[in-house]
Amino acid sequence: MSYYPSYTALKCLEVSARLLSLTRAGRELHLTQGAVSHHISKLEEQLGVALFERHAGGLALTAAGTWFVQQMTPAIRRIEQATDGLRSGAHRQELVRISVQPTFADYWLMPKLNRFSLDHPEICLDIVVRSGDADSNDAVDAWFEQSTGAAPGIDALKILDLIYKPYVSPGRLAALGYARMLPAMAPESLVDILRRSPLLKTTATQVWENWLRQKGIISQIDPEHLGDGPRYAMVSLVLRAVMDGVGVALLPGYLTAAPLSQGELLCLDEEGWQSDRPYHMRWASGSRARGLATLIDWMEREMAGGAP
Repeated sequence: MSYYPSYTALKCLEVSARLLSLTRAGRELHLTQGAVSHHISKLEEQLGVALFERHAGGLALTAAGTWFVQQMTPAIRRIEQATDGLRSGAHRQELVRISVQPTFADYWLMPKLNRFSLDHPEICLDIVVRSGDADSNDAVDAWFEQSTGAAPGIDALKILDLIYKPYVSPGRLAALGYARMLPAMAPESLVDILRRSPLLKTTATQVWENWLRQKGIISQIDPEHLGDGPRYAMVSLVLRAVMDGVGVALLPGYLTAAPLSQGELLCLDEEGWQSDRPYHMRWASGSRARGLATLIDWMEREMAGGAP
């Protein structure tokens, strides 16, 4: 018997661990439940450890199974990416794998990456979308995320400061009895609007508190009201909610330029709060393969040129 497991056995393990169901794993892999169970049993026999605890309610990973899945899943991903890349002809190009956050990519980053691809057809970008911060298991060459910048073992290039200002829809403002245009809103009017509107938030709930404190009006907003209000997993969902008149939100400028120009949003106050976690491009220190180095140099020139 070979010392190392087969790809099929490892894939059965990876999918079963993700779904915690042999039946659903079989459907995803186009195998019978019995075939998946057989591959995992043989894998456990080969490794000499139990990977799952089996009980009436389904499956649960053992401690050994959890560790093994965490270690081998990135390798599975790299095998699949390499296979897809070979089939698509990416082997004839320098491949650079990057991960991006969906809203930032959609509203700001992708036009730049598309220009890079046009400038450098010899480099193939493999772009992975994720919602949270980059994980140490991500099989990527670089990642774009909010961060404090460089860290031990990680180099970084700052690409965009995030400055948050309060926005509201014209419809909501009119419903509160205020004129559409706001050339110079009185402080008491601003406080009134905030008191009478839900304060929309993402998971970064401290943004409102920081802006109100900087503005000098935090004492005029009830803490309970500040803590209430809808919360959204992505800032693009907050933008949609503001445009639909749900409430008031603090949003970064890269999101608001288009709806402002189209009259779908109004800025309540021009004073912005700057986050201490701007967007950075980050990569492992010393990882400067030709394709990645070209992308880093291109982004540095783009930022030096004051790209919007």
